[in-house]
Amino acid sequence: MKQNTAKLAPYSVLMAVYKRERPGFLYESIDSMLKQTLPFDEFIIVKDGKLTEELDEIINTFVKKDKRFKVVALKNNCGLGIALAKGLNKCANDYVLRMDSDDISLPDRAETQMNFMKANPQIDVCGGDIYEFRATIDEPDIRLKKMASGQELEKYLRKRNPLNHMTVCLKKSAVERAGGYEDMPCMEDYWLWVRLYNTGGKLANIGKPLVYARIGNGFEKRRGNKAQLKSWKTIQQYMLRNKMITPGRKRLNSFNMWAMVRMPNFTRKLTYGLLRKK
Repeated sequence: MKQNTAKLAPYSVLMAVYKRERPGFLYESIDSMLKQTLPFDEFIIVKDGKLTEELDEIINTFVKKDKRFKVVALKNNCGLGIALAKGLNKCANDYVLRMDSDDISLPDRAETQMNFMKANPQIDVCGGDIYEFRATIDEPDIRLKKMASGQELEKYLRKRNPLNHMTVCLKKSAVERAGGYEDMPCMEDYWLWVRLYNTGGKLANIGKPLVYARIGNGFEKRRGNKAQLKSWKTIQQYMLRNKMITPGRKRLNSFNMWAMVRMPNFTRKLTYGLLRKK
């Protein structure tokens, strides 16, 4: 059924690009936002440090053809949190859709989210489910990853990240009130959701797939990045200090993250699959 697009607020798209991204993945990602049933008002691309000539060429191609594209070029690689903070500051609209540089949005993603935000003005950040894929979105073993919603989301927040970052539509004003994106290696998004929720922000998951998320590019290895342990410790201490979790929950959360990071990659891959919500 065709959704109602009348009088929907304009929205920006925010993407950060790093030099190790594959040019073909970047093209597919940007192209999926150009194919939205509800067109974006502007597309902010943050170049997180110097990129390859191939990546620059793809970005320049879109910029030359479409004035809605705007580039924020950072001289040095600053990490995702800082890159998104710089990009969000340049967004002209209060509604901002996050987009990873290697994922693919479903054609009605923006329309679905903007209708949801219009119908639920109390919500500050909304995300959705994802289809995970390794090579192409047409492969037979593509899998649906469902996320918690409602009161279950609030409980989930105290244990793990409750939102798929690449699917979120956020209110810039609410994010800024919570302190904005900050440098928190591997957990920039979870750190933001925790702070936003603790300061009265409202989170939601729509309950339908919005993005094809690529996991065939070292996804499991990144889950083993030891930088997560320091970030996780900071987040757990914040939640305990603000009475979002108990000391017992903090210890359990810390053990679970330590085990996930330390286990061999093949075991982590299996464990991640078991933890996924069906």
